[in-house]
Amino acid sequence: MTQDKYTNIRIFILIPIYNAEQYLKECLESIANQTYKNFICVMINDGSTDSSPEICKEFINDKRFLLLSQENKGVAAARNYGLNYILQNSSENDFLTFIDADDFVEKSYLEKVSNFLHPSNLDTHDTMYLCGWKQLQKTKSISHLIEQNDNIIQGDFRDDYENLDSFLQTLWSNFYDIALIKKEHLHFDEQLNISEDIAFNFTYACFIKKYVFINECLYNYRELPNSLSRTNITTEARMNMRLKNFERRLRFLTECNIKSKNFVLNKHISNMVFYSLFLPNYKRLYELKKYAEPKFTRNNGQKRVLFCLKHNLLWVYRFYIKCKNILFKK
Repeated sequence: MTQDKYTNIRIFILIPIYNAEQYLKECLESIANQTYKNFICVMINDGSTDSSPEICKEFINDKRFLLLSQENKGVAAARNYGLNYILQNSSENDFLTFIDADDFVEKSYLEKVSNFLHPSNLDTHDTMYLCGWKQLQKTKSISHLIEQNDNIIQGDFRDDYENLDSFLQTLWSNFYDIALIKKEHLHFDEQLNISEDIAFNFTYACFIKKYVFINECLYNYRELPNSLSRTNITTEARMNMRLKNFERRLRFLTECNIKSKNFVLNKHISNMVFYSLFLPNYKRLYELKKYAEPKFTRNNGQKRVLFCLKHNLLWVYRFYIKCKNILFKK
């Protein structure tokens, strides 16, 4: 593909914004400084009451930045508002990526992906493009990559899904084929207060056959302790969310005949137990017993968790974790 050919492909960037003044300017500057210039950044102000709208207006002199506003309706509604605009104003081979307002991207975020928008993939509209990301915590950062030495990893989406699963827990760092979204009439479920991104990804992934993974951390996710995903959610709602997400994952893995289905399910079951173990309603985890198969595990830690779950011994595992935390003073 020639340079002229692929630079004709626009990449739309959708950013829902609600009271994000602290980090928003850094986010938007990281987009303005992209080495790939053919993009449209659609900023959705979801009824912010801080200075976020004014920060957005600093960028709209650049015609690649567009600000749309609505009364506060939540992130799913904000994304749908932006998505509807993009679907009406995009072309057959355009792509879409999502960025959160408190995150930022590397200068080559768009360019690295644009280099792999081959004509054969664009014709079939069945390839997903992804990249690695960095999790920025208060005292350290964690790189999320596929554990291979290759800088570029390509293959069959269903055969290699186990390596890709963790990258479908979010919208950002992924690139979506707008023609596919149009064809399948995809949108965000506004009835979901949380995890609407996971639901969207599982629906989208049903139509994907191939993937291209850029094994570099090009997206920077800022982990904030006061984010919506960490606060203002009751323990009952949190447990319901995790169980509902498991049902979506199970349905997707089954309907799409994912090769490593059992290993993926057991990884998520063990993760759910670990992160829900000290919730007051942790015994609801026993609802997952029928899906747990310890022989389909990648490490002894998962095997221990699933053994306790299968034999009604989560109380033993709770005691084990408490003792371990005291011993290591966590």
